Amino acid sequence: MPSRQERKRLGEVKNENLTVRITLTGHPDDVDALISEIWRAYLDGEITEREAKLLDTKARKRRTVLKARPARPNQRLAATDNDIAELFDLEIDAA
Repeated sequence: MPSRQERKRLGEVKNENLTVRITLTGHPDDVDALISEIWRAYLDGEITEREAKLLDTKARKRRTVLKARPARPNQRLAATDNDIAELFDLEIDAA
């Protein structure tokens, strides 16, 4: 059985992995799958409830951004710099 410190580190890795995957996803259906994975990770004890709620919020915001974009049928769009900035409340220099 992993120690408490090892479990904490594994949870941090899982959290980072999910955060990156939310950022890079390009289709609302992919976001829905990630939301399910987030809550599965919480139920399995891999991340805390607080982390799950934060990731869920980011994922739902990402889905909203993706749905607002016009896309051709069956096209999966990659994240743009502006999408990533909006997702994480960052400012991008216009230069």
